[in-house]
Amino acid sequence: MIPAAEAHRRILDAVRPGPTETLGLGEALGRILRAEVRADRPAPPHDRVMMDGYALAFAAWREGRRKFRPAGTVAAGEVPLALPDAGAVLEVMTGAVLPEGCDTVVPVEARVGEDADGVLLEDPFGQPLRPGNAVHARGSGGEAGRAVLSPGDRLGPGEVGVAATEGAVRLEVNAVPRLLLLTTGDEVVEPAETPLPHQIRGSHGLALEALFRAHGEIRWGHRHFPDREEVLRAALAEALAEVDFLFLAGGVSKGQRDYLPDLLAELGVERIFHRVAQRPGHPLWFGRHGAVPVFGFPGNPLSALCCARRHAVPALDRWRGAGEQPVPRLVPTKPLAARPGATGFHPVRLAEDGRARPTAPLNSGDLHALAGTDGFLECPPAEEVGEGEREGSAAGLDAEGSLPFYAWRA
Repeated sequence: MIPAAEAHRRILDAVRPGPTETLGLGEALGRILRAEVRADRPAPPHDRVMMDGYALAFAAWREGRRKFRPAGTVAAGEVPLALPDAGAVLEVMTGAVLPEGCDTVVPVEARVGEDADGVLLEDPFGQPLRPGNAVHARGSGGEAGRAVLSPGDRLGPGEVGVAATEGAVRLEVNAVPRLLLLTTGDEVVEPAETPLPHQIRGSHGLALEALFRAHGEIRWGHRHFPDREEVLRAALAEALAEVDFLFLAGGVSKGQRDYLPDLLAELGVERIFHRVAQRPGHPLWFGRHGAVPVFGFPGNPLSALCCARRHAVPALDRWRGAGEQPVPRLVPTKPLAARPGATGFHPVRLAEDGRARPTAPLNSGDLHALAGTDGFLECPPAEEVGEGEREGSAAGLDAEGSLPFYAWRA
């Protein structure tokens, strides 16, 4: 049995970035960029006016001039005029190119009068006017040729806007991963069916699909099989040939009908680890068949969801080409009981004060306890305790009292 952090490391070491495709910018939102985007112009490409006002040469202002002769108007998108002399100003609008001969803009709010001789201006907003006021200098945000987006960046609204600014209307991004879940169990019926007293409705397919869709675009499939060794062998062989990720739920523990570990070995799937020191979810199995990662989740639904969020979601991000992201930390509203030798996953609801309020599942099969939760806190194992000490009273807390938080939704 290995620690949860070691399982995470081994999984990421085993997963390689998958294939790419090129999409139009409007289709790429949410994908992971796989080729950098470079600036084709400086940012901004010219000295840009930042507010409506009057463009002038600051030297004249420094010499004490406050009344200026209007010499024209420059709006955004117009070819700029040139300042005819130091006694003139050009009225400018936000986004316009700063006229030649000007280096400063006085906001329109600083105009205090106007007569036949010109407009009378004063220091804006009670502060001394400074050279370069309200001017976004050419290239101050970076020169042409610099990388503005890098491989591994997730394309959100800001990244899409940056790409559009640089004319990058087609982007190389991750392909959509093909995911397949195989579930087993003679006791499981479809959610729409009425189960007999000895049966249960299956939840894994819909719950895991919802989890993975909350963290990126996927192509999803789910097939359920009885606990029959020959049936499972054929299903596994077929699945390994057609997917990018294979997920199994149930059949990976030590029960008489937990056939999957042996069947996976027969089919040439390399086992990387089996069993992790974590609760819930210690029977987790992970391996690889060529480039296809294979996860064997425990059958209990809470365990399966925690394992999928903690270990499979980061693996999908690695396959898509994303860099590993820092895990946010939250402070629990009460101390969490830690287990000696095992990392604990504690479902929580986000409280109004920004802390995390733990729930109390009855056991690893208590799926109902997840309703209304936002994710789970990860509590490291408790230190070995001495005689008379209370087990795990404040384990895993940092100096601020926080713990890693894994959200169900991205």
